Amino acid sequence: MMKIAGITIGMVLVASQAWAADLKATLKKAEAGDAASQYQLAERYAEADGVDQDYQSALKWARLAADQGNAKAQYRMASILFLGSAGESRQPEALQLFRKSAAGLEKLAEEGDADARAKLGILCARGVGVEKDAERAAKLFVQAADAGVVKAQVDLAGAYLLGNGVGRNPTTAGEWVTKAAEAGHGQAQVQLGMLCIQGTGREQDIAQGMEWLGKAATHRNPEFSKQAKN
Repeated sequence: MMKIAGITIGMVLVASQAWAADLKATLKKAEAGDAASQYQLAERYAEADGVDQDYQSALKWARLAADQGNAKAQYRMASILFLGSAGESRQPEALQLFRKSAAGLEKLAEEGDADARAKLGILCARGVGVEKDAERAAKLFVQAADAGVVKAQVDLAGAYLLGNGVGRNPTTAGEWVTKAAEAGHGQAQVQLGMLCIQGTGREQDIAQGMEWLGKAATHRNPEFSKQAKN
């Protein structure tokens, strides 16, 4: 048993070291002006992906990549400005950026970019920059979720839970939110915890629900951590 524990700890340390090395390499490329790396940093800081959430840093890197025409960075920057995550909300500027990003996201989505499909799905669901189309949004979420985009899995779960663009199916919603929660997404962990506690789309399991809320409570994203604690 001790040997197994040692192996497990060793694997975690190796993974952590590899993650840190990858972050360092991405930072070096971003500082050299690589738009794709700048966008990746913006995503990591915004989503608390392996780093503490920092919207100021996310906005900084998103802006640099957006200025180079990176459509996904334009979307991320618009999201931060719209919600006021890095300070005062600037919705007019954000809406303009969302619209500007749409054409680029369409092109990337057609080329098979799963991340772009996930973001384009949000624009379709809201009718910003593109025609509002819940069914198309759901199809884009499916494509992105199948490709492993965790945020798309969360959005697809929401679509099934509410019946937006797809038939309402709490069980399928639970399957997708479970995938996202197991991947470490804080919002998904909160949602899965509540589904378990409420017995929505599954047998009620309060203990399991509390376990998922406990995991979310320690997430690096303070918003999801607060939701879980509340």
